[in-house]
Amino acid sequence: MAEAIAAVGFVAAIIQISSFAKKLVDRCKEFHSRSKDVPKGFSAISIQLPLIISSLDQIRGQAQSGSLSEDSLVSLQPVIDACHGDVKHLEGILNKVLPAPNASSWDRNTLALKSLRYEAEVNKSIASLGSHLQNLIFFQTSITASRVLLQLGSNNNPREVSLSEIQNQ
Repeated sequence: MAEAIAAVGFVAAIIQISSFAKKLVDRCKEFHSRSKDVPKGFSAISIQLPLIISSLDQIRGQAQSGSLSEDSLVSLQPVIDACHGDVKHLEGILNKVLPAPNASSWDRNTLALKSLRYEAEVNKSIASLGSHLQNLIFFQTSITASRVLLQLGSNNNPREVSLSEIQNQ
């Protein structure tokens, strides 16, 4: 019972992060389409966050299906919490520097210049998210490798397995 409750909270946290992150990506894309001089850190948001969203969605699916142990959920929770903190931090910065869709060109240009002030903070959050993404990818890789090894170990006839066989499992 406790495991099911932990999984529900875990899944809810991932859904919330994904929702915030998708909104940020959309806002950054809109910012790019309306302004020529966008700092690199803001461009990185549109690249990095979709990868985080995809990884989190895969993990969410595994948690919902019950294929993650309670230990895995507990181990992943700090990474999920850190992602949430970084996404919320980026959201706060973007709220300060991204123009409204109906903003005048003067306001857009003024905010584009203001965004330069926050570029170091954005880069720091993007680097942190990159580290979290590496952790999520490592987790997914280790889970996949464990499952493949279990399947191979259950076979009474150990044999070499081709890469295509592993990918098809």
